Amino acid sequence: WVLMADAVICVSKRQCEIILCGLPELRGRTSVIYNPLPEMKFLGKNLGSEPSFLYLGSVSYVKGFNVLIKAIELLSDKPYRIYMTRIANVNMLPNELRNRVMAVGEIPYNELPRLHYGAYALLFPSIWEEPLPYVIIESMLMGTLPIASRTGGIPEILEGTPTEKYMFTPGEAGELAEKIEDITSLSPEEIISVGARLREDMLRRVHGWKIEEKLLRVFT
Repeated sequence: WVLMADAVICVSKRQCEIILCGLPELRGRTSVIYNPLPEMKFLGKNLGSEPSFLYLGSVSYVKGFNVLIKAIELLSDKPYRIYMTRIANVNMLPNELRNRVMAVGEIPYNELPRLHYGAYALLFPSIWEEPLPYVIIESMLMGTLPIASRTGGIPEILEGTPTEKYMFTPGEAGELAEKIEDITSLSPEEIISVGARLREDMLRRVHGWKIEEKLLRVFT
């Protein structure tokens, strides 16, 4: 069915590479067009002295949950807190996580800005080829620093930004732990400053993508 298509739209260069590797016959019919920006209300930032992180994945292996657990085991006793969605009770987590985690459970999409409001950084330890994860783009728009694995389309949106240095090798819990510690060493004022530059960078870059023009060109 894919081979019968007149055009195939990929949301990242990496996704396009993977598709063409398996279906080289599509060469010349593929286009890379990033997804439009998500509609999220920016609330600004109000950070406490204790660093807080967001993990918006699940207990899935491919989302890197086991990598996150190993990273936490390697961290020092420096105070920090991790807010996790899709987890209703900390008792379902390993013992080493329970005194660090706030289980948020399932929340409506329009509630996410409230979580970002007090968050220093987003933890995104996925180990699979993420095409172009919205959660990273949302994080950038909310001024929340993404600590993300260097996989799939993630480097395309983080390279050249103020948080490029917080990417790490997929599956490497030691690297993830180091990035978390790097964030905890920053003051709230420094986090807010970097987050503001990150948001401005994303808003500026999206105009260069010319998403609407590219989509119209494919369909006409």
